[in-house]
Amino acid sequence: MTLGIRYHFDVTYQLEKLKDYGEYIESNLKQEMNKIEDSLKELDEDEADEFVEFYYDDIAHFRDEFPRLMRNSQFTTIYSFLESKMLDLCEKYEQDLKLSEITGKGIVKAQIYLKKVIKIDFPDHAKEWQYIKKSNKVRNCIVHANGDVSKLSESDQRKLINVVNDLEHISINKQRHLILDEKFCFNFINITENFLETIFKSVKK
Repeated sequence: MTLGIRYHFDVTYQLEKLKDYGEYIESNLKQEMNKIEDSLKELDEDEADEFVEFYYDDIAHFRDEFPRLMRNSQFTTIYSFLESKMLDLCEKYEQDLKLSEITGKGIVKAQIYLKKVIKIDFPDHAKEWQYIKKSNKVRNCIVHANGDVSKLSESDQRKLINVVNDLEHISINKQRHLILDEKFCFNFINITENFLETIFKSVKK
């Protein structure tokens, strides 16, 4: 089933822009690290040690801090996009029972409304939805604790560690911060695109 030009503009095109943005940022981060590595190649061992000591903060920024901040920001942007499109779909096909009358928040609220009120064949067991539910815990840690796992309750820490172990391209470093690698956001964009296409087509049936 073809979803039409409106879907392409509202969903596909927006996700393509997010993907282009991610590629632009990752490319610039790599360029900066390449400059540093090229400078080191021209130095002998003692000079290289002095260089690293002098420019350590800059190296740490481009190697660790900037990628972490950028990827966390991009991931939460993609997640917010997904959530907004699910809620928009609920509002577009709103029934006598209003969306505002449903308990819950975000994607869970949208899931309940799409299943129970609009009565679509919601893909509860699809790998994309399972991935999204797990990613919700990643999102919450980033938004509410700036990605610092140690700030979560012990129960939430255990749940998040299980999620990290289940998902690819994500880890927890020695400082107990979530680390998304360069593929995580692109993978989440693909998951989001496949999932939204599925539920939009279900509503159209």
